[in-house]
Amino acid sequence: MTQTIKRIFCFSLAVLFVLSACAPAPAPAPTQDPALNELLQKVDSLIATQNIPPTQDPALEELKQQVQVLTEQQQALSEALLNPADAEEASPEAPDAAATEAPVAAATLTVEDCGDAEILTPVILRVDPEQGETYGGKSITIAGMNLIYLCGTTWTNTRFLFGSELATDIVCESAELCTLKSPPALDKTKETQVAIRADNNGVQSEEDFNFTYLFPPTVEEVDPNSGPISGGRVVTVTGEGFIEDETTFLFGEEEAQVISCIESECRLVSPALANNNQDIVVWVRAVNNGAYSEMDLSEDTGQTFKYLATPKYACDAFTVVPKENTSVGPGAGFKVRWIVRNIGTSPWPAGQDLRFSGGVNMGEISFYEIGHSLQPNDSVTIEFNATAPTNPGLYYMNWTVAGQGCSLYVSIRVSE
Repeated sequence: MTQTIKRIFCFSLAVLFVLSACAPAPAPAPTQDPALNELLQKVDSLIATQNIPPTQDPALEELKQQVQVLTEQQQALSEALLNPADAEEASPEAPDAAATEAPVAAATLTVEDCGDAEILTPVILRVDPEQGETYGGKSITIAGMNLIYLCGTTWTNTRFLFGSELATDIVCESAELCTLKSPPALDKTKETQVAIRADNNGVQSEEDFNFTYLFPPTVEEVDPNSGPISGGRVVTVTGEGFIEDETTFLFGEEEAQVISCIESECRLVSPALANNNQDIVVWVRAVNNGAYSEMDLSEDTGQTFKYLATPKYACDAFTVVPKENTSVGPGAGFKVRWIVRNIGTSPWPAGQDLRFSGGVNMGEISFYEIGHSLQPNDSVTIEFNATAPTNPGLYYMNWTVAGQGCSLYVSIRVSE
C-alpha cells in the first residue's frame, strides 16, 4: 500500500471517529453524506489513476471494504441517537439465569423462596412406559439425576410436567428414581404427544423425552354380566371405538375369544379363570393398539363381569336325541339319549340316580342308576326307549339327577 493510500485511510478513520463520538443529530444515509461520499470517490480515483483493477490489488480492495463498514457503523450510531427508545428495544439484553431455563407452566407451578440453597438442574435419563391413555392415571417410572432438591431445610420431590400438565402421585425414592401417574391429556379426542420435563422449583430439565397419549375405546355394558368360573359364557359388549379384527377384550387379565364385532357391539366368549374357585368380579376392558378402555368406578357400572365359583357338587346335562319338538306319530316308539357331566369340584360316588320329575313320563323306566363314580369333568351317556302318547299335541318329559341340581328334558310333538 502506498503512502498516499495510507494517509487517505488514516484520514477516513479519523473523520468517522469524530462523527461517531460527537454527532448531536442523526447523520444522513451514506449516499447522502458529502464527506463520506467524497472519501469513497478519492479511493476510487486513486485506484483508477494507478490503472490496477481492484480485484488484482488486495490492499486497495480491503481499504474500500473497511471504509464501507465504517460508513454503515456510523449510520447505525446516528439512528440510535435520533431514536434512543427504538434502539433500546431492538438491542438484545444479556439474558439472566431464569431466561435461559425452560419455560415454567404458570398455570400449574409455583416457585418458592428457597433461600441460599443451590437448586441443581434435574436430568431425565429414562421414562417407562413412554405412552398411556388420554384419560391419564398411567403408572410411570422415571430414572435420572437430581430428582429431589433442597429448599431451605426441606428436601422436596421434583415435579414433572407432561406438556403443561402436572403429574400426580409423585413419589421419589431417591434423587435417581421417581414414580408418578400421568395427568389427563388436554385433548382427549385423539392421539397426541407432549414433552416430559422435570422441575426443581422453576429449574427445569431439557425436553429429551416425549409421552404419547393413546386414544382408547370405551366399554359401556356387558350382557349377561355373570358366568361360571370355567368360562364359556357368550356375552355381548357394547361401547365405542371397537375395530373389527383389531380390538381385543380382557376379563380381568384373561383375553376373551371374539366371535364377532360390528361397530359398537361385539360378541365374546368369557375366558376361564385358572387356579381360582370363588365368586369374583372382574373388569371387562377393550384394548386398541395398547390403549385400554377407562374403568368406570361408579356403583352402577356396566363394565364388570361376575365369575361364579364352581360348587363342590354340580352337573351339566343335555339331550342328544330326540331334538326339540321332534314330530312323532301317535303311539310310536323313539329313543332317548342324554349326556350328564360332573362339573363340580368333588367326585360323584357310584349309585347316583336320574329320576323322572315332571310332565308326561314316556320312558320305559322311571329312574336310571349311574353305576360308577364320576370324577370332575367326567361324563356318562344315558339311553332308554320311550313311547309317544296316542293323542296329538306337544308333550314334555322332565328328569333330574338326584342331589346334583341339574335337569334334563324331552319335548316331542305328536302328529295327527
